[in-house]
Amino acid sequence: MRHALVTGGAGFIGSHLVDRLLKEGWQVTVIDNFDPFYDPAIKRKNISTHFDYNTYRLFEIDIRDMEALQEKLTDDYDIIIHLAAKAGVRPSIQDPIGYQEVNVRGTQNLLEFAFQKGIKQFIFASLKINIGLLGISGLLLYTTAGILSYIGTIYVMDKFLGYGLQPLIKEYLSKVRGV
Repeated sequence: MRHALVTGGAGFIGSHLVDRLLKEGWQVTVIDNFDPFYDPAIKRKNISTHFDYNTYRLFEIDIRDMEALQEKLTDDYDIIIHLAAKAGVRPSIQDPIGYQEVNVRGTQNLLEFAFQKGIKQFIFASLKINIGLLGISGLLLYTTAGILSYIGTIYVMDKFLGYGLQPLIKEYLSKVRGV
């Protein structure tokens, strides 16, 4: 049975992804810190049916806490699907350091975790603001066969290659539905 580690798996997009993975027979481990930007009660409702599956586990972990990631996430994972991020454009202007800590350092922690555990598949999906913080100026699609499409900086490609991953970085533009 394939095992996915999903960050931000209690959010709207993450919980729907987990619904699908569980229905398809995956073992799924979710980490979410239940940040109050979106009501934690809504997130808990999003995941309430996931507990019906014995192949589902939830850890309330902050992705900035590398020690907790290493201590709690001891299983073998086939893939990391990284959806966790500190949300909100306006609050990011008021607290740029806080956003950098979660969205950049947290992602760095997950890349390091994947490297340490030998996880070769890493899917990173984020809002444009978060990708901008990482220095990604385009879209990078990558598989075991190599680069399918790359529009962006060599710096970013080099960072992911350094971790030995086969990433899929997908930029969700703020106007996805209209543009």
